[in-house]
Amino acid sequence: MANVKTIDHKLVLLVDDDRHVRESMSQLLDAKGYSTVQAENGQKALEILKETPHLPCLIVLDLAMPVMDGYRFLRLRAQGSDSERGSSGHHLREPSPRSSTEGED
Repeated sequence: MANVKTIDHKLVLLVDDDRHVRESMSQLLDAKGYSTVQAENGQKALEILKETPHLPCLIVLDLAMPVMDGYRFLRLRAQGSDSERGSSGHHLREPSPRSSTEGED
């Protein structure tokens, strides 16, 4: 049987290249009783997810970052094994241009 990771319902992974954003969000979440893990890009986030014993209950992900952006992170997470996916939001796609008739009734 594969090593299945459980979700830690009080752990949040913050992925953003702006240190101030990560620290501010971390302080807010800490005040609400959550613990946080921080990564400055998608590549670091993937490494953290691979090494941590539990999956976070939430991943707050910046989409525009150097090294590995949020879109690439999501694509690579979607390609990972089921035991590593957890609730990463891997089902999200890059935005596509809207047609001029989309949303009109």
